[in-house]
Amino acid sequence: MLNEHTEPQGGEVVAVSALTSAAPGATMFALRRVTLDMLRKTFVYDELTNTIREYGISDRIENLTDGEAAAIAGFGSINTLRNRLAQAGSGEISRKYEKDAEDVYRIRRCLTARRRH
Repeated sequence: MLNEHTEPQGGEVVAVSALTSAAPGATMFALRRVTLDMLRKTFVYDELTNTIREYGISDRIENLTDGEAAAIAGFGSINTLRNRLAQAGSGEISRKYEKDAEDVYRIRRCLTARRRH
């Protein structure tokens, strides 16, 4: 979360803004309970935590935005998520996986922006 990064360094979060798509829930920054529950139903918590750490997405599931969490939940299984992340990293994405690749790209882009601030 933005405040977990900013406040320990002496900053204060007063507002958040971003350009986003018109996808449902795309403007929701905070991880909603319903989305977290969806992740917990879909994945083994420790496996998902290790995977998102390994691929540099986030250190904790709870630090994901709602959009990131929803995109991850959409993969449906830990193996599918890992395969898509590996394919995105190696550039081996076919047209069939173009939508998934966009989701992975968006997740990684969000993370990269977090690291810069």
